Amino acid sequence: MFEGIVRSFRRRAVRKQLTNLRKLTVGDIMTKYVITVKPDDDVIKAATKMIAEDISCLVVAVDDSPVGVLSERDFLKKVPLSPKVFGMKVKEIMSPDVRIASPKDTLQQAAQMMEEMDCGILPVGEDDRLVGMVSDRDIAIRAVARGKAPDR
Repeated sequence: MFEGIVRSFRRRAVRKQLTNLRKLTVGDIMTKYVITVKPDDDVIKAATKMIAEDISCLVVAVDDSPVGVLSERDFLKKVPLSPKVFGMKVKEIMSPDVRIASPKDTLQQAAQMMEEMDCGILPVGEDDRLVGMVSDRDIAIRAVARGKAPDR
């Protein structure tokens, strides 16, 4: 009898957590502190920012409007190991075909966009203005592992 009560309690708790997860939106878990670079910035400047901030990607923006993403993967695939790197601009190596998530999008919609683009980061925009960033890691750790929105 006692086992049945415990099982029932666990079932209700799991259902409640799943319901809470379905209600979470990109705006609930996004990072609001976004570091940006401009397309005409030097690649070395961008790399220095990433190292100084201990981050794996930057949003490329013009007038607070996202136009691309620059990730560690872009550096690894597109930057030559030669002195040429000192003359390269961000626009030469960034991923320009970026989709912008809305703070109102569900986590499932954001994850689907990431999968379609084969990337792990989405800029979050509202009214053509950058308001945050969400990563696959944000979705996995902050939403799924905790089952609630982070304290920010």
